[in-house]
Amino acid sequence: MPIKKQNKKLKKQARPKTDGQKNATKQDIKRLGTMVGADVRRLGVMVEAMGDHVRLVAEQYGDIKKDIGEMKYTLDSHTEMIGSLMVDMTEVKADVSVLKKDMTEVKGLLKQKADQSDVVILDQRVLALEKN
Repeated sequence: MPIKKQNKKLKKQARPKTDGQKNATKQDIKRLGTMVGADVRRLGVMVEAMGDHVRLVAEQYGDIKKDIGEMKYTLDSHTEMIGSLMVDMTEVKADVSVLKKDMTEVKGLLKQKADQSDVVILDQRVLALEKN
């Protein structure tokens, strides 16, 4: 039964009967004490339920706090790794630059050298000239 309906019912029961008397009778007082006791018990149940909910929220908060701590540790670790990789990448870029320069020099030197077939033809011509 909804609480509003219960409250209306209890208020009707709590009113002293007017038989021409101005004061409540012992029976009215007992009835009122019973209703107050029921309210106190109902309030105790609600407080207990609320305590369970608060405990649940506290547990979840603890878990969330633990998870955030683990995430911070992981983030710090990843930040260190990224910094290390940046330093390594700078070295790799410098090495690649040196290799490019070296390759350019090697290409130039290869263009200056004669082909093997050209050398063979030249040798044959020199031999032919020496014979004559």
